[in-house]
Amino acid sequence: MQAAKQALRAKERARRAEQEEVYWRQVGARVEGWLHEQLPIPTDQPLVVGGYAPLPGEPIVWRAPGQQAWPRVDGTDLVFCACAQNDLVPGWRGILEPPESAPLVDPDLILVPGLAFSPTGDRLGRGKGFYDRYLNGSKALTIGVTDQAGMYGEIPTVSLDYTVDLVVTEGPVHIAEIKEWDHADGHSNRSASTGYRTWALRRIKASKSTA
Repeated sequence: MQAAKQALRAKERARRAEQEEVYWRQVGARVEGWLHEQLPIPTDQPLVVGGYAPLPGEPIVWRAPGQQAWPRVDGTDLVFCACAQNDLVPGWRGILEPPESAPLVDPDLILVPGLAFSPTGDRLGRGKGFYDRYLNGSKALTIGVTDQAGMYGEIPTVSLDYTVDLVVTEGPVHIAEIKEWDHADGHSNRSASTGYRTWALRRIKASKSTA
């Protein structure tokens, strides 16, 4: 399994490196358009959205609805902190992240980058497991972000790998059909959640079915 993951990581890193920044800006602009036009926004409470500081070869998505929050590496864990984009500072491995003074938050929605995704929501990350560990304890709506070329029919996974709720590309939007038990070892990788995630998923699915 690890060999299959490493092979796919190498393939995607090479493909993504061939694309110019303008391409990733164009993909990101289409993702931002979907977020602003199709994402259900509650009217009775603020929506806290966890974004990400894009690395080379990732869709450039800075403009999302709601209150901004960003990931920060804290030891071996990932945390999200609220701050403006302009307040981000170089952190772990030079990646932009919130300053240590920024308050911790639990986002209602998290934009999840990755090297590859499947239509069923499986994700291939960069191998450190930061997002998998955080998201397996989160109740946020999770949206994988990639270009359509980064979609694969199957992604090699293990039980701790997190499955996102949907994947947004510059083209199709893929809504995962989450099963109660979604790995071979019989352990679910998703906590039962209520609130924004359930409400938003219901509306997204209804909107797609009538489109």
